[in-house]
This record gives sequence, structure tokens and C-alpha cells, in this order.
Amino acid sequence: MSQFLEHSHDIRLVAFAVFIGVVTGCGTTLMLRFLSGEGKARRKNRLVICAMLTGFGIWATHFIAMLGYDPSEATSYALVPTIASLLLVQCAIWTAFKVVFDATKRFWRYIGGAVAGVGIAVLHYVGMYGASYFHAAAFNPALVALSVSMGVILSAFAIPMMATKKLGLRSVVGGVSFIIAVLVVHFVGMAAMSVNHAEIVPVTGFVISSTELAGIVGVLALIVLCAAIVATFIELQSEIRASRERSEFGFLIQSLRDSAIYLLDTKGNILTWNEGASRLKGFSASEAIGLHFSAFFSEEDRKRQWPQIALDRAVKEGAFRAESKRYRKDGSWFWADVSVEPVYDVNGTLKGFAKVTRDVTQRKAFEGQVSVLSANLDAALENMRQGLCLFDAKGKLVLSNRRTADILDLDVSDLVPGLSFLELLDLVVAGYTEEEGRHRRARALEAHDRFMATQEGGSYTVERKGGSVLAVSERPRIDGGWVSTFEDISESRRSAKRIRHLANHDPLTGLPNRIYFRQLLDQNVEDIQARGGKVALAMIDLNRFKDVNDKYGHAIGDDLLQVVAQRLTGAMGEDAVATRLGGDEFAVFQRVSSQQDVDVFAETLETALLNIAVPDYVATFVSGCVGIATFPKDAENVENLMSNADIALQRAKSKPAKHCCQYEPDMDEGVRKSRGLQADILEAVKEEQFQLVYQVQCAVADGKPVGYEALLRWMHPVHGLVTPDRFIDAAEQNGLIIPLGEWVMRRACKDAASWPKPYKVAVNISPVQLVQMDLPKIITEALLEAGLPASRLEIEITETAIISDKMRALTNLRRIKSLGVSVSMDDFGTGYSSLDTLNSFEFDKIKIDRSFLMDSATNPNSQVIIRAVVALGQSLGLPVLAEGVETEEQLQLLRSMNCDEAQGYYFGKPGPYLVDDGGDNALEFVS
Repeated sequence: MSQFLEHSHDIRLVAFAVFIGVVTGCGTTLMLRFLSGEGKARRKNRLVICAMLTGFGIWATHFIAMLGYDPSEATSYALVPTIASLLLVQCAIWTAFKVVFDATKRFWRYIGGAVAGVGIAVLHYVGMYGASYFHAAAFNPALVALSVSMGVILSAFAIPMMATKKLGLRSVVGGVSFIIAVLVVHFVGMAAMSVNHAEIVPVTGFVISSTELAGIVGVLALIVLCAAIVATFIELQSEIRASRERSEFGFLIQSLRDSAIYLLDTKGNILTWNEGASRLKGFSASEAIGLHFSAFFSEEDRKRQWPQIALDRAVKEGAFRAESKRYRKDGSWFWADVSVEPVYDVNGTLKGFAKVTRDVTQRKAFEGQVSVLSANLDAALENMRQGLCLFDAKGKLVLSNRRTADILDLDVSDLVPGLSFLELLDLVVAGYTEEEGRHRRARALEAHDRFMATQEGGSYTVERKGGSVLAVSERPRIDGGWVSTFEDISESRRSAKRIRHLANHDPLTGLPNRIYFRQLLDQNVEDIQARGGKVALAMIDLNRFKDVNDKYGHAIGDDLLQVVAQRLTGAMGEDAVATRLGGDEFAVFQRVSSQQDVDVFAETLETALLNIAVPDYVATFVSGCVGIATFPKDAENVENLMSNADIALQRAKSKPAKHCCQYEPDMDEGVRKSRGLQADILEAVKEEQFQLVYQVQCAVADGKPVGYEALLRWMHPVHGLVTPDRFIDAAEQNGLIIPLGEWVMRRACKDAASWPKPYKVAVNISPVQLVQMDLPKIITEALLEAGLPASRLEIEITETAIISDKMRALTNLRRIKSLGVSVSMDDFGTGYSSLDTLNSFEFDKIKIDRSFLMDSATNPNSQVIIRAVVALGQSLGLPVLAEGVETEEQLQLLRSMNCDEAQGYYFGKPGPYLVDDGGDNALEFVS
């Protein structure tokens, strides 16, 4: 060392050598860091370049430092040892790097670093060997050993520390250690050398001067240094970009919320976890990392080893993809689209797996909906009543349903996609002659072109050979195509024809109904008005038809109506038109040319309507009454014609000996009187011209009053007092009996409530009123308004009131009786079904018609009937009241028969008001 200090050194070159060594160490550290992050195959070539650059840097450091050594003599260098030193150090460095990167154990990595130290020492001493100082040189063995050992030891630890992926303290320490190793080997080695100036050694072989070597090393050092700096800068920029890209990519992966993206190790354990995975799986990153990904499978899938199967398939097939259920932390599941792909390093070694999971629950639900919708659409198409064809803009068939083939009597194979619309029309009109088929196809095409020019499309019909009719509906589409539907409307047309027949004909008899009959009659009258001629109209009503219905039932009545229709059509022929107007009312009209034709028309009808009977029911003979009017003789229009024919019918019904009447002008007089009376009744109701009178009802045993019957009177301003027998029928015909009867009920209750003694008041109910649905309500309101107890009200009905509509009448009677009101049968014995009526309803009293008592003095049968009715009432527990008592003898007769009550002029005439005379008969009427 003392000898080393004796020689002078060029401090500038020494500093430059140190600088080259530092740059070499830094560059080697960076290059090794880059190489440690690459695969084996890619690192192979770069490892050679790194070794060459590192070896040259060490070689340049050595020789520049040697050039700075001045032994006071000129120095020269042998070319072969100098170049050999460079190659040897590069080979040693390459060997050291390869051992370090390829070693699987740490020991070998240290051996590789030691090889680098040996290479540095070989470089130094071979280079020293090639240097000539023209004097003999000697080396201190201890210092030589020290330089070599320090270089080997420092390099053994430095090289493995430099070969790390991250530029941290470890790599920095390794780089510094490597620089120290290079410098220690050189400077300690130089200190070990001493020059003997007394012994001169001649120079042999090819040598270069120190000046030349300095130039060569300087230039090469600058080139290599610049190249290293540029390469390092490029690598740094690449690393920065890669780091930024990795950072941005990582941020992108982490920020994805709709997909779970994470890495697995080779065993399936989770290494990374993004935000989407946390949201989708319910696990936080701290909970998920380290967890095996089988946690997201069901227990059943884990037993079937599906997680491992997924990894195995990913390795075997390059990727594993599936859609299945995956489970969250809370146990809920979702449909997941899963992909697992293996991740390899550059050497082809499996490093793990990249797994991507997307929630496709909504898509699966939508696919399910689409699938159901598609299935429903297919089912709808196949179950349509209509055939459906879809055509494109070129008129080619795109699709059709099976119903199309069924309607067109074709095979499904005939309706192949690509079939033109014209070819389909040829199939539709098949069977016709060529000319007829061409004509029908042209008509269809004309309608088709017309509808294609509109947005709404339209429909047309095509009649096929064989009689079937197709309705073709077409609707254009935006793309230029259209949808055609085919429907077989043959049956619907027949049904429409039947419906029109049913709409215009009576379903029971098959005759034209009232509306159609009126249309036909109007047409004939219009034609007569335009061209001349006559038409005779007959209105027909059956006699005793209600008796047939009531006695034998409506089924027999319907059969009887059918027989009547058959007789009319059979007798009148095709020239006449008959109708059933309703119930047992018929009408017939026929074109005539003379009065003789009218007489024949009348005679034919009268004959046809005699002795009509239902087969097997010979006891059901009925006949009909006919009224005839002729246009234009008897009427100016159809309304008058029908009215006058009806007037003639009423005349025929009023004359039992004559069943057919033709209209005569004097018939209008009676009709006008009837209509005038109805108008007067309407006015009388408005002007309150009606009043009530009361007739006393007494006990037969002692003659004491038990109640009063309310009787209606009309004080006409012109005709004076009008009795009910003159206006009740007219009031019932025009419906005025309804408001008139309500007024009677309310007035009678009000009057009875004002009587000083609680006698009953009896009120007669018309048959029209009895079938009135709100009759019980009217009676209830009348009782409440008057404050009259229901037990003091008694209503009287006749048998005919029940017979007209028995079910509704009995329903109303039961509702009235439930109020507490008494119900008595009036005029008992005058009908033909009295016993049946008594059996149908639980009456409170029976009233014997006055006709029996009036005949009792001269007709023994009347006494028998009275006695029988009284006995019937006693057996049923019903009181019996006899009407028409006018003499003492009649009263004694009733007493002998134990009759309960009686009324008549013997006890007093009906009067308008009551007085209390304080006598035995506390209440009586005075006129």
C-alpha cells in the first residue's frame, strides 16, 4: 500500500473511472429490475445485452482507473490480454445473471453473485497482466487475496439484491455494494502492485500506447454510457407508462360496479377484489381476499365439485363459461354469467385465473318473458281462427300458420317461404275454369292494390270453387310488406242469413214478426200509391186462448199457435203475408183488385180460423175473430189502415154470432166515444173530479156495523154522476186505473183514520193494479200517511184479477198480507176456478156476489149455492159476506144459513160522509 501511495495518480481520470463505475452500477440495477419482471423466454436475449453492457462498464472503469495510474514511466498495453479481459468479465457477468434468475434456491443465487465477483477480479488481473511499465512488477499476495475476496463477497450479495422487481432499499443497497465491489477490486489490486525500476523488461508483441487506449476506452465509454442512459430513460418511460396504464386499468377494474372482476390463485383462492364484486357478492375486499371462490356456489354444486371442474375446464379448454346461480353473502342468489380464464406467465407457467361474473338476472327474466311470449305467440298463431301470412316488400311469403293451410285445403309444405302472393292467389281460386279463375284473381289483385295504397288496409271476399267464401284482410307494413289474414266465413254467412231470418220472424211460428211485417206492408202501400191497386189487411184475435193456457199450460198454447200459423199460411197461399203480432194476435195482408177479392179474402180467413185444435187434444177447440180494412178505400196510410182493421176486429169480438167484420165508417163513432171517455178520465184525475162514498157492512146476527166499503164515484161537470161500470173499463185500457187506484187507496185510508170508531174500510183493487209491482209500497205509504193501522184496511179482489197473471198477483197478495192487511175475495162464485183460487191463497173473507141473493126468492139453486159457500167458508174458517141485501126476507134467509156479514140497500145506501147519531147504529150515511 505504501508503494501505491508513492505513485502519483491523475485525480480526474480516477474520478471519471469512479463515475463510470457508479453509472454502470445504477444501469445494471435498473436493467436487472426490468429483467426480473419478464418471462424467461423474453429475458434470454436481453440478459446477454445486459451482461455485455455491465461487463463493458466494469472494464471501462478498470482501464480508465489504470490510465490514471502514473508509475513515472510510459505505459503500454498488450492488445490480446486487454480484449480478453473484456470478454472474460462479460462472460462471467452473463453467467452470474443467468444463475441468479434461473436458480430456485437462494444459495445458488449467492453463487451466481460470487461468479460475478470472480469475473471482476479476473478482469483486473488479466488487464494488469496486459499492462507494460517497461520495468518488472511485483504483487503483494495479501492484498491480492483481499481484493479478490472482497469483490467476490460483495458481488455474491449485491447481484441477488439487484435482481428484484421493485426499486427499493434492497435494490439500492445491492447496486451500491456492486459498485464498491468493482472499485475495491481495482484499487486494492492496484495497491498490491509494486514496480522495480532497476529491472527493465522489454515489450514484445502487439501493444497500444496508453494514449491510444485512453482514446478507445473514452470513446467506447461515452457511446456505451449514452446508450445506457438512453436505454435506461426509454425503459423508465416505458415503466412509467406501464405503471400508469396498470394504475388506470386497475382503477377501471376497481370502479366497475356491474361486474365482479377478480383474480384467483392456482388453487382458486381470491387474490384481488373490485367494487363490482363487493356490490354483486356482498363481501367486502377484506372479507373476500383469501376466500375460496367456491363460497359463491350452492352446497349442492360444491358437493358435485363444480368449482374445481370450472378451473379444470378453464385450463383444458382455454376458458370456462357458464350461466348458473351464484350466491351472495346473505344467502340470496342471482343468475350469473361467469367466465374463468387461466393466466400464464411468459414462460407458460400457470399463475392463476381471471374470473368475471355479471349479474344477468334481469336478462334471464327478460329471456324467460321473451320465451313465454314467443311460445304464446306461436300458440296464438297456431290456434287462430284465421289463417295468417306475412309477406315481404317483394311479395314473397315469409311465414304462415297452420290454419292457412287448413282453410285453403292445402298441405303445410305448399306454403313454403318464398311463395309469391300471385302464386298463393292461384291456389285460392284453383278449380275454376281458366277464364273464370283469371277474372277472380284480377278482382282480388285490384282490391289488394287499392288497400296497399292506404295505411289502414282493408278486406275483400273471394268465393272459392265449392261454395266456400274467404274473407281476406290485408294491412301494409312500414317496410313495404304486408300481413294477410284468411277467414272462412261460409258458416258465418249462413249464420247471418239465419240471424236475419230470426230477426225478421217469430221464433215460435216462423211467421214474419211485427217489425218485418210492417216493413213489407209499408212497401206494398208505397207501391200501391205509386202504381195503383189495393191491399186488404186483416187483424186476428183468438177466442178463449187464455183459457187454454190456464187449463192445459203454455206448451199446449204454443202448439195451438203453431197450428194457427199453419192454417193461415196453408189457406192464404204465397200471395198473402201473415204475422204473429204477439200473444194470440195475428195479422194478414194480401194484394186485391176488387171488393169481391176482399170478400173471398175474408171468407178464407174465417174458414181457416174455425174449430182450431191441437192434435191429440180435441177438447181445446178455439176460433178466431177477424177485422178487415182495405187500402186505400178505408184508410189514407198504414197507421190508419191498421187502426181501422183493429176497430173492425173489436166489432167482431163484440158480436159472438159473427166472427169476421169488415171496416165500416160508423164503427169510428164508438171508438171516438171510448177515446173521448179516456180523455175525460185523464182530465178528471187532474181536476180531482172523483170522490169516495161508503156502504156499510153489518153483522147478520144483530145488524151492527162491522166496516164500510169504499166506492168510487165520478162527478162529471157535464154528465153529472158517472158510475164505475161506465168508466172503469176505459181507465183500465189506457192505464189510468193505476194513478186513480192509488188516489182511492190514500183517500180511503185518510177518511177511515178520521172516523170516531175503528171500523174497517174495504177498498177494491183492479186486476191491473194487482200485478203492479209497487202496490205493496203504495199501500204501506197510504197507511203511514193516514196513521191508519193495517188491521183496519181490507182489500177486495176478484178471481179474474189473479187469473190474468197468477204468479205476480199471488206474490203481491202475500206481501200485502204480511203488512197485516186483510184480503177478501169479491164476487165469489161468478168465475170458473174459485176453489183453485182459494187453494192458492189464504184469504181472510169471502164475498158472495149479489146475483145469487137477488135470485134466491125465485131460484132454489141460488139458495143452494149460498148455503154451500157459507158452509165452505165455515169449514175453511173464513167469514162470508153476502152482497145485495135489500129486504128483510133476504136477511132472514142469510140468518138461517148462519152467514156472517151482509151489505146492501137494506142497511143503507152509499153516502159521501159519516155522522154519529148516538143510536144503536153509531155510524150511518146520510145523503
